[in-house]
Amino acid sequence: MSLDFLQKNWEKFAQDDPFWAVLTCADKKGGKWEIDEFFETGNEEIRFIMERSGNLIKRRGRALDFGCGVGRLTQALANFFQEVIGVDIAPSMIDLAIKYNCSHKCNFVLNTTNTLERFPDNHFDFIYSNITLQHMRARYIKKYLEEFLRILKPSGLAIFQLPSRLTINSPIKRLKQYLRSHLPTFLIKWWAHGRPWMDMNAILKEEVICFLENHRAVVLNVTQNGSSGDYWQSFSYTFKKIVRNL
Repeated sequence: MSLDFLQKNWEKFAQDDPFWAVLTCADKKGGKWEIDEFFETGNEEIRFIMERSGNLIKRRGRALDFGCGVGRLTQALANFFQEVIGVDIAPSMIDLAIKYNCSHKCNFVLNTTNTLERFPDNHFDFIYSNITLQHMRARYIKKYLEEFLRILKPSGLAIFQLPSRLTINSPIKRLKQYLRSHLPTFLIKWWAHGRPWMDMNAILKEEVICFLENHRAVVLNVTQNGSSGDYWQSFSYTFKKIVRNL
């Protein structure tokens, strides 16, 4: 799936049912998320992350929420950092994030490229991304991980989630999920008939760790993460970057 098509898909999700597109609970589809309940899930998630990893964050200055959607986690991060920037690929998601924002610490940025070039090197103390990278193909995932390393401060910490592999045994369901991750854009367009398409993708845990280490990262922790649902084995990766001595 091309990045342009990815943006168009998430723009449709943002216009049709944005809260459910972010948190795809079966009983919340069709605009059934209560706003306060939805944003409280972000507070709970970030509180858990900070309790588990907060001691590894040396400075609480600037944080990045990559794949911010409507700002569910961006606002929660503002309880722990002086400035938080939420980045998303869909214009309507950014518009909604601004609409629902309650913190002066939050800013929201539309990013439609496969880089984060608007941000300088060594810019963020903390980078967080959950249930975002899984919706793009591996070449984009790896490019953004390279960018995370570039914009992360030498003393900073990054945490991201990514599926590793399918866990279902049903051949039909496995084939269906495999096709969702491998169909080229033109076939997805034909198959979807104009409906938004939620792509799911995985990279094996061992490959992710190897990729990070080959790009000057120190992987501090890898833990199970159930955010991808019952069909996937998924992990959260915590890393810092290696700073070369001049």
